[in-house]
Amino acid sequence: MFWLVIAGVWLVIAVFGGFSSVWWLRWFYVALAIATGVDGVRRLLLALRARRAFEAEHGRDAGVQKPV
Repeated sequence: MFWLVIAGVWLVIAVFGGFSSVWWLRWFYVALAIATGVDGVRRLLLALRARRAFEAEHGRDAGVQKPV
């Protein structure tokens, strides 16, 4: 999720701020936001897949502390 937030920050900089006189820099920020967003989604999917694999191997309640 962190990388998706960073991608949003890049997109806000590209749209509302930054160096508006340098046209290619805005497109750089847009490209950076897209690349960071894609990487963030990829990392999120890998984390969910790893969690599902862990739960399948060890059970759904593995690693959860139970009250005494």
